[in-house]
Amino acid sequence: MKQKYEIREIDSWNDGSWYWNESWHIGEFKTASLNVNQPFMKTLKKLGITFPKGTVYIAYDGDILEVRNRKTDEPYFAAIPID
Repeated sequence: MKQKYEIREIDSWNDGSWYWNESWHIGEFKTASLNVNQPFMKTLKKLGITFPKGTVYIAYDGDILEVRNRKTDEPYFAAIPID
């Protein structure tokens, strides 16, 4: 069964940990894959969003996947399940 995800761009602030300040809907994708990382990154690339190799990673935070800065853990984008 395919799961639908909403992609949001994140504005965050750090107070010892990163907190979402605001976020904006920028797209959606569907996948039947259990590994959502690849479809998530592929959709970001289709939206024209790329990162230099080794600068980000995907963190799984509950139901939400976040693209984060590898050095600071700052979240940049999130994939949130919908439906």
